[in-house]
Amino acid sequence: MDPDLPLDEDELDELDAFLRSDAVGEDAMDVSMLDGFLTALAVGPSNLPPALWLPAIWGEKVSWPSDKLAERMRALVLRHAKGILLQLREEPDEFDPLLWEREVDGHEVSEIGEWCSGFVQGMALDADNWQPLLDSDEADDFLYPILLHGTEEGAKQLESDPTLEDDFEEHSAMLGECAAALMEHWLPQRKRASTLRREAPKAACTDYFSALPTTSARSLARSGQARMRSSAARAWPWRTASNLRQRSKQRASREATCGFIACSSMMTSAAS
Repeated sequence: MDPDLPLDEDELDELDAFLRSDAVGEDAMDVSMLDGFLTALAVGPSNLPPALWLPAIWGEKVSWPSDKLAERMRALVLRHAKGILLQLREEPDEFDPLLWEREVDGHEVSEIGEWCSGFVQGMALDADNWQPLLDSDEADDFLYPILLHGTEEGAKQLESDPTLEDDFEEHSAMLGECAAALMEHWLPQRKRASTLRREAPKAACTDYFSALPTTSARSLARSGQARMRSSAARAWPWRTASNLRQRSKQRASREATCGFIACSSMMTSAAS
């Protein structure tokens, strides 16, 4: 395993299988949510240490069958995080998120809620530093589809305005552009911060999160009704067309929950 190479298809499958296994906590991420989460960490205003964000991936009640497996999964996640970061820095126009996809009336439909909610969870780990952008007039330019599909307030908007469903594919296509724009926006601050001696960032308070039970892409994937794909035709080099495969393994009684950040007018206060 070369730590300098991005994950290949088999390794993405391996990580996906673990995240869908009984070893992880009920609040663990799926692979699409993980991709969004790591993207937020890659493009955000701060360089956060893995010790801060790795536990959020597996959930609170993860049970590692062996130290070897724990080391393996952490290594895969860190390589995936590095691959996303390098892609966005070196070839931002080629970046595409990993999204669930399902067939509706004979058409392939992207499910972007998991990716967006994962991105929002990544924002929540550094909420204070994201806040100035959220409060600015530029917030919609950078974050509109992410906040719409990844927050509780956005879910209410989607429910109250069914016409927004017509824009799902457009929103899906915008995600890569949003990530690239955010990378460019925050990179100067990250570079300045890297030259300063700082204390390790504090872990985010759980009050930033609330649970919103949904019929999510993750639960659809568990039932064999969804599959993974890159969001546009220009796939990452190591994400081949065979990523459009059926995900049929289902884990019984697993509920899909999303994390939401409550730090702007578009976000509601988290449930206690």
